[in-house]
Amino acid sequence: MPAFLLISYGSPELRAEIAPFLEMLLRGKKVSAKVFEETIREYEELARQTGRFSPLGEECRRLLTGILAELNEAGLSQSVPVYWGNLFWYPLLEETVAEMVADGVQEAIALIAVPLEAVRGNRHYLEAIEQAVGSAGPIRITPLPSFGTDSHYIRAVTDRLLEAAAWLSLEAGASLAAAGARVLFTAHSLPGSESENAYYLEQLRESCQKVVQSIDAEPLPWELVFQSRGKGAKRPWLGPDLDERIRELAREHSEAKKELSLIFVPIGFLLENKETAYDLDVRAMGLCEELGVRAARATTAGASPPILRMIRERILEQLERKA
Repeated sequence: MPAFLLISYGSPELRAEIAPFLEMLLRGKKVSAKVFEETIREYEELARQTGRFSPLGEECRRLLTGILAELNEAGLSQSVPVYWGNLFWYPLLEETVAEMVADGVQEAIALIAVPLEAVRGNRHYLEAIEQAVGSAGPIRITPLPSFGTDSHYIRAVTDRLLEAAAWLSLEAGASLAAAGARVLFTAHSLPGSESENAYYLEQLRESCQKVVQSIDAEPLPWELVFQSRGKGAKRPWLGPDLDERIRELAREHSEAKKELSLIFVPIGFLLENKETAYDLDVRAMGLCEELGVRAARATTAGASPPILRMIRERILEQLERKA
């Protein structure tokens, strides 16, 4: 019976791990010392404000615990071993796949912890899987399909949005409409034009629309914006940029003398990570405080019940196909 493999990006969790992680991440890329040092400072600032250099490792462990519980409930915990491998930090995917082969695993079902398929981003994961398999020996790894428009993912994101909206309404002491609430769905920006990233954008917009349509109450105004744009990039990246859009909305509403409240929903991320924590909790929320804009941040879908059900169902579907 196939094993289950969670594949994530990887992240440092200790100060001493930051520079080695970045060296591994940026190997072969032309990155200035200035950008390198700036990124280290971002990790340090994140730790000062949140107590963690990155939440991703903890998020992965929480997700694995939930998956093990789901497999146990389905009576599969003994027959479907669970593994975890990262692209750029320990446990490294290549080492994990070698461990699987040593354990006698011949086949695995893999969940890439990215909800939406982007040609550029997914190629990194698929190439890493191919390289790990080539190094480890006889094993076949089958990635599960992307899930950003799956009904379970939509339910999980909607739940997070409604939680943030309820908090915002209580904080404002008014209805969302009276508070001028607006949803900013965020996703990781990518280099290139819209045509170059057409499929990624198509999935994102479909996912946003499904979330808005699933809300029973009157839908809130919303738009899609992008975060985590590359530093010092010469090529255009997908926009509008999150920080720039916050400033524009604050100025427009101030000039019109209208209330403005923002709800950030990181729909392009399954798990909390350095990008969600730093770009949203530190930068975006800090900018809103500076501009006098009330704001709330929805957490990622994470190891929520809908996500765990989705993973369980997808594992069972794959097992049935192979039976």
